[in-house]
Parts: sequence; C-alpha cells; structure tokens
Amino acid sequence: MSGRIKHSMRVAVRVAAAGAVLFATDVLGAPPVQDACNKVAAQPLKIEGATTRIYKTVAGADLRLHIFNPGNFRPSDKRAAVIFFFGGGWIEGEVEQFVPQSKYLASRGMVAVVADYRVRCRHNSTPLDSIADARAAILWTRSHAATLGIDPKRIGAGGGSAGGHIALCTSVFDEQAGADGAAASSAKPNALVLFNPVIDMTSKTRPEWALGLGLTSDQVENISPLQHVHRGLPPTLILSGKADKTTPYSVAEKYCFEAVGMGNECHLVGFDGAGHGFFNVKWYRQTLLETDRFLTSIGYLPQPAPSEIP
Repeated sequence: MSGRIKHSMRVAVRVAAAGAVLFATDVLGAPPVQDACNKVAAQPLKIEGATTRIYKTVAGADLRLHIFNPGNFRPSDKRAAVIFFFGGGWIEGEVEQFVPQSKYLASRGMVAVVADYRVRCRHNSTPLDSIADARAAILWTRSHAATLGIDPKRIGAGGGSAGGHIALCTSVFDEQAGADGAAASSAKPNALVLFNPVIDMTSKTRPEWALGLGLTSDQVENISPLQHVHRGLPPTLILSGKADKTTPYSVAEKYCFEAVGMGNECHLVGFDGAGHGFFNVKWYRQTLLETDRFLTSIGYLPQPAPSEIP
C-alpha cells in the first residue's frame, strides 16, 4: 500500500469517527462536542506540493486554499478546477483528507484544491458558517481564475460527508443559506463530485440535535438539499456506500431520482458492503476511477479516462 493511501486511510478513519459521533445524537441527544474538540488539532498552514493562499479572514481566523497544479501548468492556462471540502460532521475534520485525490487529478491535467473552512471545534461555528465559507472559497477561486490558470466556467466542488453537504449546498441554495455577501451566481460550482454526502438533514431534526449544531430545527430544514431540489443544478456525481448507515444510499437514490426528473444530470454509483467514509480506504481506487470518468465525460479532464488507477 502506497504512503499516500496509508495517510489518507488514517485521515478517513478520524473523519468517519467524527461523523459517527455527530449522527449518533439520534439516540443519545446533543453531540458531545467538547469531548470531540479536546482531540482536534489546528489545520496546517501549508501542505507539501501545494501553493497556499488565504481566501477569507473571519473572526481573526485565516482560511486557506491549498492548490495542486499540473506538472506542465502555466498561469496563463485555462484549466478546469475542483475544490474539495473535508468531512467531519461540521465539528472537526482535516484539510488533508482529499490530498491524494487532488494530487492524482493534478497529474491528469486539472487544478485541484483542498479548502479549509470553519468547524465547531476550531471556530465555534455552525453549518451555516461552513456553507458560507464553501461559497467564499468558490467565489475567491473564480474571481482569481485569470491568475490561477483556471477556467472560471469549469470550477467544480466536491467533498465527503459534511464536506459533501456544504459543496452541494453551494449549488442548491442561493446565498442566503450561508450568507456572507457573496454573489450567488459567482459562488455556484459548475460540477459536483460528492462522496457519501449529507443530503437529508430533516431525519436528524430532534431539537437537541439541532441545538448541538448551534441551529434551530427550522434552520436545519433550510439547509437540507433533498427538500430543495430544483432545475438548473450542475452535473453531479454521487459516490455512496450501500451499507452506509450515516448517510444512507437510499437518500442518494432519492435525490438523484428527483434531480434527473427535473432535467438535471445526476450520476449515482453505489458500492456494495461499503459504510461511511469508505472512499479513502478499501474503495479509494474505485471511487477515484469513477471520479476520473465523470470529470472526463464533462470535459474537465482529457480523453481517454484510464481503465484503472495505479
């Protein structure tokens, strides 16, 4: 097993554990945020192999994008790009989670970015803040596209679990769902790559669960993508474990069914026996191959897509 996959596996286990803590509140009540926060480290200021830029400063915190460029990259290029948001139940999580995927996609010719954003343990934030940050990351990238060598019309967003949720929210909702002044049209992605994303928030809306996130039950419903599917959404790939009890496969099926019924492009790929956080462990190569095929099909990566991931 390569070093990058070993590192990715360690991150995935920690992130999956965070999600399990949060979603266990269906039975146990409000999430034990303080217990989880005691073990949360600060995010790195830099990541090896990446160019780091600050895209937002809020409440004294600098939020960073770590940008992986192709080997033959020039600032005058107009490359497709994707911005990944880590998982961790809006409570914690590590910005390095999607570094392996980002390095691979950069090797295939696109610009790949991993984004830090506010989470409860580090910033005493709510999911509304996380969504606002995801929107700001996309907006900053698009507004700096000319100097980053990026095509502003080919900026995708992706992420896992809660990170997949905030990526999806930037597309489904207008700016008031995570308001911080960003222009709605400029902050929307042109494509989505989602790994076991949280799509339905309403199944978790017991008052103590919402309170644990710093939200009211109404606010939770207002950031639940499943209840707000509409026309005009970008091409979407959802990768979901069929044994996932945290973000069930059946919910992803329902979302894609409704999205396609409204004229959107939505591709769902299920993985038998896979639970939550599966995409960086046993199924790393399979999910990355599906990601490559999807991004190739929409013109973000050059033809042909590979038959396997080395």
